[in-house]
Amino acid sequence: MHGCKDAWVQTATPLGHRERKREQTRARIEAAAAEIVLTDGLDALTIDAIVARADVSRRTFFNYFDGKDDAVLGFRHSDETEALVAQQLVIIESTDAVEGVVRLLFGLMGTAGADLTLEPVRRRILQDHPELLQRKFNQMHRVHSALGAATVELMKRDHRFAATEIAEAQAQVLLMMCTAAVKSVALELLGADASGEPMIERATELVKDVTEKIA
Repeated sequence: MHGCKDAWVQTATPLGHRERKREQTRARIEAAAAEIVLTDGLDALTIDAIVARADVSRRTFFNYFDGKDDAVLGFRHSDETEALVAQQLVIIESTDAVEGVVRLLFGLMGTAGADLTLEPVRRRILQDHPELLQRKFNQMHRVHSALGAATVELMKRDHRFAATEIAEAQAQVLLMMCTAAVKSVALELLGADASGEPMIERATELVKDVTEKIA
């Protein structure tokens, strides 16, 4: 199976002092939110509790996140997420449209947070509170246009689509199918400590199996 430079980690570029401080602050807020949920439960997660534990102001919090769920899941503002979509598109090497879109979606989920060491903690939180998984997909809906354009680009790389004009509707159908597969696999393997290639392969196979049966 064709891969990407890393299925979960976006390309790294050297950060200046100011950017490093921003990422450190973001990571501190994310860690504080995750710690609250792990130690006190989801009901205890409030903006005030997060800023107190992270030792930042409410204003600083909202410079990084739209809400408390975004902090615990590591979501960035929509414009930053759109930039992540573009970065994922650059590092995906697959020429299979289905695999490419699946990698895009998993990559977006995995790179949502600045501190990827929190991902095992987030998987545990999602296992205990699966209702938060829908929040991840709501985040993707926010950048629907960017995902649609990226899907068109990934389809152009696939020789099966290269000779035809790709309609936006076709891209949306593929995107919706892959999103459903990624969500299904994420729920299926949530407690299995699985990540990376096994989840990507499972979701890709799921989409292809369905399309082959209805073709």
